[in-house]
Amino acid sequence: MILIYAFMSVFMLGFQNMPLEARANNAAHKNIASTPAHAPPTSNTEAVPPAHSAAAASPAPQVAVLAMGSKAPPLTVDAWVKGKPVAAFEPGKIYVVEFWATWCGPCIGNIPRLTAMQKLYPELIIIGVAAAERGAPQTPESGATQEVEDTRLPTLQKFVADRGDTIGYRIAYDGDSSMGRAWMLAARQRGIPWACIVNAGGYIAWMGNPKDIEQPLERVMLGTVQQPSNAKKDAPASDLPVGKKDSAPR
Repeated sequence: MILIYAFMSVFMLGFQNMPLEARANNAAHKNIASTPAHAPPTSNTEAVPPAHSAAAASPAPQVAVLAMGSKAPPLTVDAWVKGKPVAAFEPGKIYVVEFWATWCGPCIGNIPRLTAMQKLYPELIIIGVAAAERGAPQTPESGATQEVEDTRLPTLQKFVADRGDTIGYRIAYDGDSSMGRAWMLAARQRGIPWACIVNAGGYIAWMGNPKDIEQPLERVMLGTVQQPSNAKKDAPASDLPVGKKDSAPR
């Protein structure tokens, strides 16, 4: 007991004589070590799991950082499941690109919101990109002769077909995650649902959870409304021509 007491006395004396900077460094090191590397996803998003496909397993190419004001990356989907295919962003048109998955509860909860927005703005092009579907083919187990069947696209097709008109916008499938990397990875985003507004110039005007998209989308849409050159200067808004509204994806 005498030896233990003597040892503790020497240790405490040494710590008290330690420079303040060294004490602070020790405390900071302990705090960093005890802090989780990634914060858990919120209740409004689902964490995207690592992909298991052979394409995703290969080293991913370096991608540019994506932020508000960046030029929108290209559309590189593998299949169009619903609506007219979109080859590229056209100047003068507004787009909403949403990343989602059939297994994601918050994503499913946003379907009515996106459908309502498509009805409100028929000139808007909304694209739901399924870039994190589960059921990718996996490496055969020992003794197996072939890979497990890839069920991702059939699962997505059935999900969309079963819901009919309750999904009122375009749906696309990103099987090799190339679009997910160019958009979500570039924006340092790891949770879905996640969406971007692409303005008439082809630039990212907003990005975030689609549950918060109504007001920024309204601002972008209103910013594109121009008074016709032949309209009277003081004509009331009700006298100005408006586009025909329809609910089907265009």
